[in-house]
Amino acid sequence: MARESQGLQIALIIFFMLTIVLAVTTFLYHGRYVEAQKQAQENEQTASDKGRLLAAEKAENGELKRMVGLADKPLGDVKEQFKKDMDTYAANYPEDSRFWSPVLSKMSDTIVDRSKENVALKTNLQDLQQRFAVRESQKDEVIKQLEANTKDAGTKVVQLTSEYAGYRDELAKGQAALTAQMEAIRKAAADKVKTSEVAVKTAQGQVEKFRQEEAALAKDVAKFNRPTIDHPLGEVTWVDQRSATVWINLGRADALDRQTSFSVYSADADDIAKAKKKATIEVTRITGDHSSEARITEDKNSDPITLGDKIFTPLWSPGEHQHFALVGIMNIDGDGRNAVGTVRNLISSNGGQIDCMVDENGNKVGEVTPGTRCVVRGDDPKDSKQTETMSKILRDAERFGARTMTLAELKQQMGYKPGTVADRAPRPTASGAPATSPKPATGGAKTGPAKKAPAKKVPPKTDDDQP
Repeated sequence: MARESQGLQIALIIFFMLTIVLAVTTFLYHGRYVEAQKQAQENEQTASDKGRLLAAEKAENGELKRMVGLADKPLGDVKEQFKKDMDTYAANYPEDSRFWSPVLSKMSDTIVDRSKENVALKTNLQDLQQRFAVRESQKDEVIKQLEANTKDAGTKVVQLTSEYAGYRDELAKGQAALTAQMEAIRKAAADKVKTSEVAVKTAQGQVEKFRQEEAALAKDVAKFNRPTIDHPLGEVTWVDQRSATVWINLGRADALDRQTSFSVYSADADDIAKAKKKATIEVTRITGDHSSEARITEDKNSDPITLGDKIFTPLWSPGEHQHFALVGIMNIDGDGRNAVGTVRNLISSNGGQIDCMVDENGNKVGEVTPGTRCVVRGDDPKDSKQTETMSKILRDAERFGARTMTLAELKQQMGYKPGTVADRAPRPTASGAPATSPKPATGGAKTGPAKKAPAKKVPPKTDDDQP
């Protein structure tokens, strides 16, 4: 009995424990069920909302397809139709404007513009139709007038044809008479031509004879008129050895230019070609009509410049510029180079003018003219082209009576030396005082050598010194 009671107690304990476990399990699963049911309701609500949104979007898409005229068409067909419409109607539109609405707006504006143009054209057409109707109503009268004028013209043509026939007969008679006269005149002219041909031949013979005589006379005249450029052009009127400065009796009235170089010869030199150069000077300042200041660029201590010394340059003469021609190889510095440009610049800078020359390539530049006074001849060229050009220039120079001078003679008479001349310091006399020549007498005349004249301490007064 006690065992049965004990087994019952165990059974009750087990039952109670199972009941507690079942209650706990039921409670747990009930909470999860409630939560799952709540989540299911929320999911159902979300699905319902999305379904409504999808239905609304589907309805909107259908409405949009209907609005563009593509109802019940899939999206691929709509895209294909859109691309086709844009390529057809909006090919030239900007990319950001290629949509149906902007395209329709642009096309609408175009249609409105075309409609306005059509209205204007219709108005013009109506105006033209009215004007045409007016002309149509007047054409019959115009045609009648033209027919009347044509009839009158026909009558006049018949009349003028008859008159023309009479004039033609008279013209034929006159033409026959003129033909006879022309034949007589032609015959007389032929006789005169023969006579004139004989006279012309006689005159041509006389002209040729006169030409030969003229050429001979020209040669004789050239001999007498051949320019001479070897006589002194001026003289030294005052010297200041201390400042290496001289004054000469050439100036503004003689058309003297600054930087003109002169060779200096002794006071008794009359033939420059045979005289020996003693110094060179360069004009630095024009001080009067017949006075200028110059600097000494080269001289000798053993033979200094003195009062009355003669000055000369082949590139200039009082009141005019000398004209030159250059031929041959201008080997001015002895280095074998053809320095024709240097010689040209040297002559030009000293007041001379180049009329004709042979350049470095053997080409003739310029022409020898009657005013060409001298031909400067360099070394004979080896090139046949330069030789031929040189010969032609020399023949032209001889024809115009120009003299020929060698390059060495030009250098000697100009006092040319390669390089620059250094500035010279004042040179004292034997007594230690500056060497100075006396002031010339009034009128610029020579007063004699410096050693015979009294010394002066101031240069001669010039036009620029006048008050």
